Amino acid sequence: MKDDTIFIVTTMEKLEKDQNEIGWLKTGCTARVGYFHDFLEAQLSVLCNMCDINETCYNYAVIEEMPAGLYPYGVNRWFYKFNYNKEVYEAIETPPFVHECYVFSLR
Repeated sequence: MKDDTIFIVTTMEKLEKDQNEIGWLKTGCTARVGYFHDFLEAQLSVLCNMCDINETCYNYAVIEEMPAGLYPYGVNRWFYKFNYNKEVYEAIETPPFVHECYVFSLR
């Protein structure tokens, strides 16, 4: 059986809980910037800000492990925040308010 798992990289302008809407997030502008069949390749592309995925405005990034199929859900997720002094993304803890959001990349 073929493994159709992919790792989708999505960048976001912000990552905040919307105080006016229950369960919604404020992400501002978002961009799906790539996908990989290997997590380490996806992680390296984010950590090194390859191809300038920050584009001066995408302060956050998430890598989502996704199965093949319709309406997939993120199996695993890894979050990153851009460090402007070092010009790289750094891993951060998963914000507690994103647990109810199932997919960032395919919405």
